Amino acid sequence: MRSLSVSTHRGLVHYQGLLLVVSLLTFWSPPTTATIEALSTFATEGEDVLLQIDNKPPGVVGVVWYKGKDVDHKNIIAFYVLTPHFHLSGPEYSAEEMITNDGSLLLKNVTKKDEGMYTVVAHLPDSKTETALGQLDVYGICGSGEKQSFSRTTETSAKTP
Repeated sequence: MRSLSVSTHRGLVHYQGLLLVVSLLTFWSPPTTATIEALSTFATEGEDVLLQIDNKPPGVVGVVWYKGKDVDHKNIIAFYVLTPHFHLSGPEYSAEEMITNDGSLLLKNVTKKDEGMYTVVAHLPDSKTETALGQLDVYGICGSGEKQSFSRTTETSAKTP
């Protein structure tokens, strides 16, 4: 009769197997994701406005803001890449627009021309992106000092490609 070279006691094996399964499930479980949102905003002409990102995913490596509903390089306002100390403005805009350290877009001294839809694209590792739309409504000041509405529609939507 041959002797077994492996112990028949399997208590330790079950425990190690359980640890392995738990580790693999933790590693393989898809992360809980929240959809990125650009919050719609109202402002009076001449004010500074912060277009904020809500539910920004962790690990963002860059943020690009566009004027309008489409992701078009001609409509880039500003972008932020890798470090919070590196801000660049897009081709059609001035120092009146910048991205803050959290990825929000700061518009200084807004006018009616700033009103409309804004698109934000968050760039994630592995070339993934998340896109969101937000609306900026700008109100003028009437002669009496009261706010006058230029737009009454507000739309916020989010999508992930």
